[in-house]
Amino acid sequence: MTTTDVHKYQLNQINLYGGDVKLFTTHKSNGIWYVKIYIHEEKKYFQKSLKTRDEDLARRLAEDEYVQIKAKRLTGQKVFKVTLHKVIDEWLESEKKTVGISKTEGRFSVLITQTNWLKKFIKDPNYKIEDINPSLFMDYYSFRRKQRPSTVNSTLINEKATINAIFRFAIRKGYVSAIFQAEFPPLKKSSNYREALTLEEWRTIYTFMRSNEFLGKKDNLMTRHFIRDFTILLANTGLRFGEARRLKWKHCKVVRGSDEKKKLSEITLSEDMTKNKKARVVQGMRGDVLERIKTYSNYTKPNDYVFVDNNSGNELVRDNYYRAWNFMMKNTGLDQGVKEISYYNLRHSYATWRLYAGVNVKALCDNLGTGLKYLEDHYGQTQTKVMRDSLTKGIADDIKYLLEE
Repeated sequence: MTTTDVHKYQLNQINLYGGDVKLFTTHKSNGIWYVKIYIHEEKKYFQKSLKTRDEDLARRLAEDEYVQIKAKRLTGQKVFKVTLHKVIDEWLESEKKTVGISKTEGRFSVLITQTNWLKKFIKDPNYKIEDINPSLFMDYYSFRRKQRPSTVNSTLINEKATINAIFRFAIRKGYVSAIFQAEFPPLKKSSNYREALTLEEWRTIYTFMRSNEFLGKKDNLMTRHFIRDFTILLANTGLRFGEARRLKWKHCKVVRGSDEKKKLSEITLSEDMTKNKKARVVQGMRGDVLERIKTYSNYTKPNDYVFVDNNSGNELVRDNYYRAWNFMMKNTGLDQGVKEISYYNLRHSYATWRLYAGVNVKALCDNLGTGLKYLEDHYGQTQTKVMRDSLTKGIADDIKYLLEE
């Protein structure tokens, strides 16, 4: 059934399918027909030029558009295209609702960082998600490594998982076809991802980080000083990168051990700060580092961050850590080695060094916030070596020296 309406701006309006589809010309269209279809689910009109002055052809083209739109609606797809950036923001909002339930603040901050990389990869904010070719992501890994050469395979694999999660969300929302699957080149997880640093590697790192070349004379906000002490604390406590970043002074205490001359650190982590969402108390060395930070930090109240932007009082942003680490890697030549070295190696170095030092395995598990099976799976070989007295004795003094700087 078709009817014709009179409209102030539209000429020759023809209603099809009970008015859901409208054909019309305008004063300025020079006889070219347009189609306008009302989308009930999205409560707005879809409009398109049919690029013809022939009414019969316009009717057929309008019916084709209606059939295609109806097919999309039946399969749950959206009629109007949305941008990738908008979908990313929607996905982040949905993930934010799970913080404190199935996700920590730290994990959510990682998702923000990962999606920022995705936005940089497809930087046009108007690029529609429906127009993305799955093979586009074959270049994602090379893009990331050009932006940050020190990026390890495990980081890229995690980012791939996040990108896939975003597209699964887009499929559920009807933004892309249910058969969409982003294509990535094959990539193996780095076999040395959990590898400990050698003694020489650690000595190279901390020696450079306390040099004037690293600290810089114009670092008025003391950012590099914070990062130097952040690195030392990771190596002496086994804290995860995200756990240490979120530390506030109320979480930290300087205590004395059996040797009254040594200042130790006691760090209390609440469940919302840890990866496994279990509160724990970490006992470590280098309480003097915490005291040193207080001498140059402008924020030392209980609720202030330990590793802080000395200007704003906000948590020190991730880019500062990575820029400083890359600077260190390049200037020490460690970036030329076969091993991919990152902050995460420090935690595994701590665990390995503590096992060599003969600490109680159960106590080490409690300090790291891991189960005994995890420790055995990742450090079983180390434990075997520890039983060899000659090797243990040969390394103990070196490790003790390194940990005490």
